[in-house]
Amino acid sequence: MSETKTVNPFDYLPEDKLEIIRKDFEQGNYRSDTFEEHLKSLHEDDMIPEEVLDIIESRNEPDGKKTFKTSDEFIKWLND
Repeated sequence: MSETKTVNPFDYLPEDKLEIIRKDFEQGNYRSDTFEEHLKSLHEDDMIPEEVLDIIESRNEPDGKKTFKTSDEFIKWLND
């Protein structure tokens, strides 16, 4: 049985989008030691850049309301 390799979409993001994710990584408490490991981890968790950017945006909403794009994100937030 052969193993299929998938392309990590985070490797092809424009620099402005990467910078948003990088700032969030630097401010957050993530399990990865480096930003590159963080991007790899996001991909391995089946996240796509749009989802990650939406989550970051929702966390930074000025009105204090928290919105969730996926049920998994909501469950994770409840357990944190």
